Amino acid sequence: MARKKISPRIQQAAEKYLDSIGASKADLSDKQWEIVADYVKAQRMVVPLLLIIGIISIGVSIWSFRLGEKGMASIIPEKAHLIKFISKTGEESTPVNPDEIKNYTEVIMGLYWKCGSFFMLAGFCFMFAFVNVPLNRRRNKRVFEAFIPHRQEDKSPRT
Repeated sequence: MARKKISPRIQQAAEKYLDSIGASKADLSDKQWEIVADYVKAQRMVVPLLLIIGIISIGVSIWSFRLGEKGMASIIPEKAHLIKFISKTGEESTPVNPDEIKNYTEVIMGLYWKCGSFFMLAGFCFMFAFVNVPLNRRRNKRVFEAFIPHRQEDKSPRT
């Protein structure tokens, strides 16, 4: 079976992680070492990925809100008579139909719903990055402590 290449930064982080739970690379088999290195690599990638997705979602949310806000500002009822549609042939403008304004308003409200949904997605990403990931790390640390051999310390009674 081919051995996976592990970057020096991941190796260093994995060794630091093993040291934090009281183990060393020498105590592990090759397969255990690969599992620990893959875990450390995944943990190093998950928080930045969640933060990037959260920031993008916040940006889309703000963009959608501003676009909806501009659209709502353009449908002021007392100025509806100023809106005119010109046909492609240049014929006389037709008056605005209230149903068209209603449809336009529904499109803008759809933008507000998208704004809210992207904002919620961003909130979930940030919650996972700052709450769920640390809790998962604590839980996984217990799992790794169970299958990784620990250094035997001298536990003789003190006199």
